[in-house]
Amino acid sequence: MKRLFGAAALLFALTACTADDPEPAADLDCEPGQFTDVPAAALGDYTYEAAFQCPESGALLPAVIVLHGMPSNGSMMRASSGMDTLAEEAGFLAVYPSNPDNEWDAQAGGDDAAFLSDLIDELVAEHGADPERIYLTGFSNGGDMTLAAAVGLGDRLAGAAAVVPAGTYDTLAQVESMETPIPLAAFVGTDDPRTDGQAVLEAWRAKGACTEAEQRSGGDFERAAWTCAGEVPMVEYQVDGGHVWFGTPGATETLWASAEIWDFFTALG
Repeated sequence: MKRLFGAAALLFALTACTADDPEPAADLDCEPGQFTDVPAAALGDYTYEAAFQCPESGALLPAVIVLHGMPSNGSMMRASSGMDTLAEEAGFLAVYPSNPDNEWDAQAGGDDAAFLSDLIDELVAEHGADPERIYLTGFSNGGDMTLAAAVGLGDRLAGAAAVVPAGTYDTLAQVESMETPIPLAAFVGTDDPRTDGQAVLEAWRAKGACTEAEQRSGGDFERAAWTCAGEVPMVEYQVDGGHVWFGTPGATETLWASAEIWDFFTALG
């Protein structure tokens, strides 16, 4: 895996691999099929890291934006989610933003939602992301921001996933203002002491007019699926565990949240 450092290297490498310039020049450190790591980039007061597989000529990349909890940052979320492993295997753009306050305001129309909208613009315009396949996920407070953004930026997102949402910043009120649901996967820990997020998910199902379709057990977890208004899917995993991002690339026997999230996103088409 190649590593590119510095703002100039970031812009040079990523823009070289977009549909506008699908055939990288011979001296570029980004060739189709090559997995490339970009440690940091600035966007206003925010920063983000990214990892991507340089696409074949003319191809656009699905993008998965992963939001950290609080207090935390994109680097820590990158390490705990292990999403780079899937990005390399499946060929998508994994993006890890950092909020300068180390937490998200979880408002559908707040400053952080505006940043996410700008980030989507940048991913599409400069990094070869497919505007029809922009996905958002997050952990704890980042899961709350994911739910709020799904309400405020739903027309820009193809799907969302919230891992142990905590109900911070009155996320419940944001979800209760939802008009149209988008595809959602949610993960809840059976031993999670932060239970406000479960009320938020219940509100999502109520506002989304979701009806339960099926349920299955996986030993250490149970998965329930709903069909919401407009034939929009929602799935929820009840996992034996606490307030964590479930599983790692090396311990997937029970459930690895990242893999389940990517499977959910890819099933959306």
